[in-house]
Amino acid sequence: MSSPAPKAVTLGLLQGFRLEHEGGNSELPLGIQRLVAFLAIHNRPLLRLFVAGSLWIDSSEEHANANLRTALWRLHRVAAYEQAAIVEREHLEPASARLLPHPLDLDKICRYEAHLTRQLYQALHELEALRAAQRGRAVLLVRVDV
Repeated sequence: MSSPAPKAVTLGLLQGFRLEHEGGNSELPLGIQRLVAFLAIHNRPLLRLFVAGSLWIDSSEEHANANLRTALWRLHRVAAYEQAAIVEREHLEPASARLLPHPLDLDKICRYEAHLTRQLYQALHELEALRAAQRGRAVLLVRVDV
């Protein structure tokens, strides 16, 4: 049994970013749009260091690499969401299309997840400081950004 032919993806960069897949427009966050457009313009494999340094030129190398990792992670999540939505549309009843959140809602969920992660790290740091204080050791309380 042969696998189905891959569906066409159309990327438009003139008059704004436009990505069409499966007959519809894919809404991507701005950071992912920048990454996809940059890779499309170069149309060849690129080193991560070059991509990160080019897209986040005003950031340190470490921060630029972290931004690239985040953008690639988000792109992977959006692609997985798109694939799940396509499978759902093809194999389930139309009423079930409401099961998956809209891509813009997915971005909000990702941002809220990052916010909760930052809060968790801050709370863990404060707990560590309290435990150290109980043991009589001095620990600086600092804000932790992840």
